[in-house]
Amino acid sequence: MDTLAQRLERVERENRSLRRVGVLMLVGVAALLIAAQATANRVVEAEKFVVRDASGKIRAELGAPPDGRVALTLFDREGGLRVELRVLIDGRVGLLLHDKEGKSRVALRVLAEGRPVLGLFDKDQKLLWQAP
Repeated sequence: MDTLAQRLERVERENRSLRRVGVLMLVGVAALLIAAQATANRVVEAEKFVVRDASGKIRAELGAPPDGRVALTLFDREGGLRVELRVLIDGRVGLLLHDKEGKSRVALRVLAEGRPVLGLFDKDQKLLWQAP
């Protein structure tokens, strides 16, 4: 049971770190949008926005592909998938937190009928805990 508690603590620590990065990224995007509005009354439209770091690596993507999905995806410095915020065409929404290997470790979803589900997964993506 101690290893489960240790794993959960590690996942919670990673979750806090990723949440901070996500908030900082959203604040940065909001600041850019506000600054753009202050200088000109223009609308920027695209199917996909990509944020790259100074070395040219993709750190974030915001996109709405033709199939009707919408997703905000955040990547670590090595380009690994770390956070996904998605809205699917059937009405489901989800927040997925991934480990350094890109495997989902935490999933918070709201199903199409409105029922929330929270799941924690081990390194092999086997369900450790789920509520409800």
